[in-house]
Amino acid sequence: MVKEGKVMKKSSLFIAALCAVAGISACNTAPVQPELTEYTLSVEASMPTPDTKGLSLSGKTLNAVWAATDQVIVFQGNTQIGTLTPQSTGSATATLKGSITGSVSVGATLTLHTPRKSWLYNTNQDGTLSNLKNFAYARANVTVSSVNGGSVSTSAAHFENQQAMVKFTLLDDKGSTLTVDELKIEAASNKLVRVIADGTASYGSITVENDDEEDYLYAALRNDSGAADTYTLTADVNGTLYHCTKAGVLFENGKYYSVKATMEEEQHTYTIVGAPIFGSTWDPSDSNNDLVKQSDGTYKSKTYTVTTDPTTIEFKIVKDHDYEIGQWPGANYSVKAATGSFYVIFDPQKNDKQAIDPKYTPSQAGDIYRVAGDSEGDNSGTDAVFGTAWAPGLDANKMTLQTDGSYTKTYSNVAGGTKLRFKIVKNGAEWIGANNNGVVTDLQTESDGNCVYTKPSTGNVTIKFDPTDASGIRISVQ
Repeated sequence: MVKEGKVMKKSSLFIAALCAVAGISACNTAPVQPELTEYTLSVEASMPTPDTKGLSLSGKTLNAVWAATDQVIVFQGNTQIGTLTPQSTGSATATLKGSITGSVSVGATLTLHTPRKSWLYNTNQDGTLSNLKNFAYARANVTVSSVNGGSVSTSAAHFENQQAMVKFTLLDDKGSTLTVDELKIEAASNKLVRVIADGTASYGSITVENDDEEDYLYAALRNDSGAADTYTLTADVNGTLYHCTKAGVLFENGKYYSVKATMEEEQHTYTIVGAPIFGSTWDPSDSNNDLVKQSDGTYKSKTYTVTTDPTTIEFKIVKDHDYEIGQWPGANYSVKAATGSFYVIFDPQKNDKQAIDPKYTPSQAGDIYRVAGDSEGDNSGTDAVFGTAWAPGLDANKMTLQTDGSYTKTYSNVAGGTKLRFKIVKNGAEWIGANNNGVVTDLQTESDGNCVYTKPSTGNVTIKFDPTDASGIRISVQ
């Protein structure tokens, strides 16, 4: 008779296994070597209640149940002699059946592995709670107590889980939680298991991807050092690396841990390179152009002086004085600046051009452009749009320099039907209109060079002027 047992597959990652079935015939003559025979194997198996506190979070509960793909592998020494499979699925208990083939005698030790004989800890850990069930690996040793014909009985199998489950919450030096893209876990002993194949382990670091972009990560870890170890964590947060090393840490197999670790940001040097105002031309080794880290995590260049109005400035940011290590943006950043001061704010957490914010302040020595005009048709006195009609020095009509080298001035809530007549005035003296600046776009012109625009409906009007562009003056409306 085959003695069949029930397997308890208890909570959160801890799996149990049960019996096996067999049968091939033996030779009639006594062999010189022990005879290889098929047996029916009966094993009563169970799992102790594990320490699983905290494995339920935000309504997510990890439950281990038998699946059709589950297997219990039977080893004698380093030789696989059989495979058991569940006869029912979807619950924590099942009957496992299979066969073993070998030379089995009373007192022999068999090792049972579940759910498979090989395991990869370094692949496909995505940091989620539900993913941990894919890294459940349990093992039990049993002793053969009797061999009766084609049936084998053993001692009870008490399975033990073969890895610790760890929840990592990572903080920066200000105590803020880091949302990590990728976490690399290393042990000084180099005994973190990466692969278990046919009972043999290989070792190295474990990498966990944060697929759900949560501010915590779960990991399955097995450390074969047999003692407390020194662990190093390396977290990638939007391309910025953070590190933490902690000695005397013991992760015991079969237990759950919740770890909070304060990380130190990896320090880098960022340098602005370019032309023509930086002292050196496209030289990433020039430490005179290194940026300074600000309290908000951004970096600021020193302030440069622009002596020609306007000046086209081309530049990029280089990481650690090496183009190969990192550069922002991929193509050169180009702006036009007036005579005055210029500096750059850089945020390494952002991508490409979004990481760069150029700042400049035109000096009084540079050219100043204003709008002067009339919106009421009386050519004098107080004006509804321009404040004072045809006032060349009125600062309320001063235009603002843009990154493309143009200048703009926006007037809000201009009434529908208003006819704007205007020119651009340079430095309060030089009048620029249609006749002396080439083609005027989006506007009508008058014989005296005035630009004319009639607002069709109430809204904003922006006047744009580019002193280097032959197309001259433009209008945009909202």
